[in-house]
Amino acid sequence: MRRSSGVLVVIILLAVTAAGIHFSRALANPRITALFMLNGLGFLVLAAAIAVPRNLRWRAVARRALIGYAGLTLVLFFLWNLIKHEWLLIGFASVIVEVAIIAGVWWLDRAASMPHAG
Repeated sequence: MRRSSGVLVVIILLAVTAAGIHFSRALANPRITALFMLNGLGFLVLAAAIAVPRNLRWRAVARRALIGYAGLTLVLFFLWNLIKHEWLLIGFASVIVEVAIIAGVWWLDRAASMPHAG
């Protein structure tokens, strides 16, 4: 297994974890169900998009979209909590997962853009 394949597996597992955290928050609070369910689904869809496509151009778009999505989720986490004052431990766990997703996808994107010695 190439190193980038291992990183891709880790990214997918992290995205599934982020989705699970958001699904659990959605089930815990009916007022935020739709918002958090959609956020969790977004992580799953984008993780599938970076894993499945054979077209390298679309895979690069999906990687950058996942970086942006995780980044937006981080910004919204802090805005939400500054307004609502709901600083939950699971939210900080999600922050760690999302930062790891950004770092992993950034590494994967850089590795994919490097010319291969052959």
